[in-house]
Amino acid sequence: MLKAHGIVLPRLKKPKRLGYIITNTLIIARIDGLIVVIYPHDHAPPHVHMLGPDGEIIYELNCPTGPVSIREVRGYSEREARKLAKRVNELVPFLCSAWKGIHA
Repeated sequence: MLKAHGIVLPRLKKPKRLGYIITNTLIIARIDGLIVVIYPHDHAPPHVHMLGPDGEIIYELNCPTGPVSIREVRGYSEREARKLAKRVNELVPFLCSAWKGIHA
C-alpha cells in the first residue's frame, strides 16, 4: 500500500493483454466501473490512464484547470472516450495535484 494525499492507494498489475506489466500502479479514482491510474515513473506532460475490461484511454490533464484532451484510445470508441472525458474533467484539480505529488 502507498499513501498519497492522505489516501491509501493499492498497487496493482496492468493487464498482460495490453502487452506489458507495471507493478506500482496507483489507482487514483474509479469512474463508471473503470479505474483511473497514474504511473509513478511515467513521462510528462501530466496525464492519466483509464483502464477497463475493453481497453485503455489516455487523457492529458492540461493542468492546472483542464479541460482534459484525449491522447489515445484503445478498445473504446471515440464517443465513449468523449463521454468519459466529461467525468474526468470533474476531477482535474485533484488529478493534477496527485500527478504533482507522485512526480515531485
